[in-house]
Amino acid sequence: MKKSKTYLAICMAGALAVSGLAGCGESVTAEELVPEVQENAQNADSMEAGLSARISAKVPADVLSSLMGSSGSSAAATADVEAEVTLDGEIQAIREDTTYLNMDLEVSAAGMMQSMALEAYLVQDGDTLKAYAATDGEWTYSESEVESDTAMDSMNQLLDDGMDWVLEEDTEEVGGTEAYVLTAALSGEELLQIAQEVAGASGEDVDLDSLLEETGVDFSKLNLDLVWYVDQEERTPLGMELDFGSSLTDLLADTPLAGVEVEISFELTDMAYNSVEEIAIPEEALAAAGGAEPETEPEMESEESTDSFLGEVTQPAAEATTEAATEAGEETIPDYEAGAAAINAAGQFTLTSYSGGLTINGTLPAGYTCGYGTENMVRLDAEDGSNSVTYSLMDKELWTIEELAEDPDSWVEYMQEDTENYKDIVISDLQTATVAGREVSYRLLTYNAYGLDYQEYYAWVDTGSAICEIETDGDQTGQTVEEFLAPFVENLAF
Repeated sequence: MKKSKTYLAICMAGALAVSGLAGCGESVTAEELVPEVQENAQNADSMEAGLSARISAKVPADVLSSLMGSSGSSAAATADVEAEVTLDGEIQAIREDTTYLNMDLEVSAAGMMQSMALEAYLVQDGDTLKAYAATDGEWTYSESEVESDTAMDSMNQLLDDGMDWVLEEDTEEVGGTEAYVLTAALSGEELLQIAQEVAGASGEDVDLDSLLEETGVDFSKLNLDLVWYVDQEERTPLGMELDFGSSLTDLLADTPLAGVEVEISFELTDMAYNSVEEIAIPEEALAAAGGAEPETEPEMESEESTDSFLGEVTQPAAEATTEAATEAGEETIPDYEAGAAAINAAGQFTLTSYSGGLTINGTLPAGYTCGYGTENMVRLDAEDGSNSVTYSLMDKELWTIEELAEDPDSWVEYMQEDTENYKDIVISDLQTATVAGREVSYRLLTYNAYGLDYQEYYAWVDTGSAICEIETDGDQTGQTVEEFLAPFVENLAF
């Protein structure tokens, strides 16, 4: 399973998704209807919608080589690199209360793909925004000082009756409802002004000439196309489409990133108002902030009682944290670099299951260092850069090996769709082998990406009460499963 820690995608989608917008009706003009629809949206107590976003970029090989050279690397890129980020999910919001986001994020770049499930509850408490966020079910908590506007109001700048709205002549059917279509084109100056107001710096006018002189970027090339679908009778939004078109590519044309192609689009669907009565924050999310404990908390095995040939682990990754928020009731956020440093210093790691309570210990094999360390996931990187190996621990009450073995299929399907860059894709069925004296279930994936041959193993070891997942990335040695996985299986103690 491809996992990472990041919440940038949540913030981007949430900021765009919480607005309500335009409309029109019979025998009226756009100028008359925009304020009416804006008022309907502002007076609603709640809203919900489906949302999707897409960000794509193509970086030419010469630009990439230039960037790599400026960073001190002597490497040179020989092929263009394409990257894409997609978000699909839903949003629910109650005015002056809670906003809920539930999304699936997929990131693909340079022949690799990562996917994760993102979930967040955003609670406005005066000037404090309380955020409960989860990546693949692991909850964290944070607070930030923001304007006291509610989530439903935060993007009403996009419903400005001062914009040049156009009411299309023809209506469209949206979800079985007849809808009017409103369009607007926002200039770079208008977009920057909105960005300032959202950031709480609305007192100053945007000066594009000054920005061009200061940054070398001509923001006048930036523009955004908006399309809103509005219920003909209720005059409330039914959906929205947002597209920057080629303007971001044009914006980069006079910069060192000239040649980079960027596209961003966003969509809201199935919008409904006054349809959400309550948003309940689950106990496991509240527990991340110290506000509640899960109803059934598994017993944690103490380090002193751990029977292992490894002895005492001096500082597992779970104990390496930032200095922020250590008082009662505040979340202690793992410091992944510090976690990796602690593992490298000790030469050992302790891995805890995502459900909590189940642990195993491991040592660093020769030739490998820890590049990423948390209590739930440890990634080891080969010192020669040939490959990496990621460990995760899964509770057998929640997953079976057969279920986990289906995860690589999404990666294979992605490659099969990109026939230009991925070739000779072969993945085995689930097999078993004896590795370092232990039974290992595994699948072998081989493929050619961007002219390079790759061999990756996805393996699972039954530890008794849990399943240790071992995922390799980028190995090209051609070793058998017994040869390659031996150091990563024999180093485990359970």
